[in-house]
Amino acid sequence: SNGLANLKRMIVCPVLSQTANKGINPHISPFTTEPSTCSPYKIQNFQVKLASTNIYPEALNYSYDSFMTELNGKYSMGHNLVKGLAGSRISLKDYINNYGYIVVDLKRKHTQDESTPLSIYMSGKIVSPMPLDFFVFIETEKSFTYDVATGHRLD
Repeated sequence: SNGLANLKRMIVCPVLSQTANKGINPHISPFTTEPSTCSPYKIQNFQVKLASTNIYPEALNYSYDSFMTELNGKYSMGHNLVKGLAGSRISLKDYINNYGYIVVDLKRKHTQDESTPLSIYMSGKIVSPMPLDFFVFIETEKSFTYDVATGHRLD
């Protein structure tokens, strides 16, 4: 992508390619669960770059452990950090059975780069037997002020 600022998170939904599904788009097929779920996949050497800086110190084979690491302690107090308490609502069984979203925390950058537009580059090797399409969603943050008495936005 070209320059996006205030990046927070990237969510990737791998979906079976139309060419791999006998020419039928999985989103309209009565025999698939997409777009409510992802398609099964396996990716090796996964890496995301912001501008020219790697998000991960080394490329990884994205898995359920990677998914949980991206969510640990980020969205509630003790989120996925206390034994027996899981806040993700996606278990290992669910993750393997078509809820295998790829989540990347894009806040791993210098604070001075927060409002600087940065390009995003995702790479990896698909080792799944079928070709995939990737639906990528970028979460950004925007702040504004408003007058509490009138409810009007001030900026």
